[in-house]
Amino acid sequence: MSKRIFILLVVLMSLSLVGIIFVQLFFIRNSLTNEEQQFTRNVKAALSYVSRSIEEIELRNYYNKIQPLVASGKEPDSKMIQQLFVTTDDDINNKTIIHRNTVLEERFKVPSLFFEIDADSISVSTLSNERVTKYFNNNTLDEDITISPERTLVEYSSLPELRKKLFESTFKDLFKDFPIYKRINTEQVKVLLERELSDEGIDIDFEFSIYDDDLATKVQTDNFEKKDAYGIPIFLDNNNESSYKLWVNFPERQKFLLSSVLWMILLSVLFTS
Repeated sequence: MSKRIFILLVVLMSLSLVGIIFVQLFFIRNSLTNEEQQFTRNVKAALSYVSRSIEEIELRNYYNKIQPLVASGKEPDSKMIQQLFVTTDDDINNKTIIHRNTVLEERFKVPSLFFEIDADSISVSTLSNERVTKYFNNNTLDEDITISPERTLVEYSSLPELRKKLFESTFKDLFKDFPIYKRINTEQVKVLLERELSDEGIDIDFEFSIYDDDLATKVQTDNFEKKDAYGIPIFLDNNNESSYKLWVNFPERQKFLLSSVLWMILLSVLFTS
């Protein structure tokens, strides 16, 4: 083999090796980018769950405080009744159908000590609903307007979902300007983050802090740095707005991401060495 052909083969082999290395680097970089995007999605999903859990914990805490008072049978401080009547005619069966929908709102005054706020008391409402449908025979009605209905259907509901929404709306307005450290503490946030991040497959150390606009609050870990942190609003009000935001950062994020593509790096070194 002539020297010229040998040099040409060496050059071609070198170019092939360089090409293989570039392809491998492309796949490694692409895989790392995908891992970063997946990591971001997982963190955001975990933070979303944590944000909802924080709000639910607060609402459940105060709901459990006032529920025994409301359910104790105590006479409400005030009542309000709203009724809606709808009349329909059944021409085929010659009947008149009257629907009555009644909503009863009962208001109770709750001591402000339950909520540690500067007020003598606050009013909490509870709702119940009664739906009545009466069927009248028109032939009988023509003879006697005071006749009793042929059939009456009565349905009663305590409106649990509507009641829950009413409590939620009231509490959000009441605690909107409440100090954050009286609403949630550092340990509670840490436990929630650990659980939700673990469920998303992220088992690495993290630091966090709750900010009020641009100011850090008392609810934070010791070594939190806002750089490269992920954030989500918490304690949204009835307009889905909040000055509070939970920020989380991961000091070992890069190591965690590199470990996910480590096998590709090792294979690349093995086949190009």
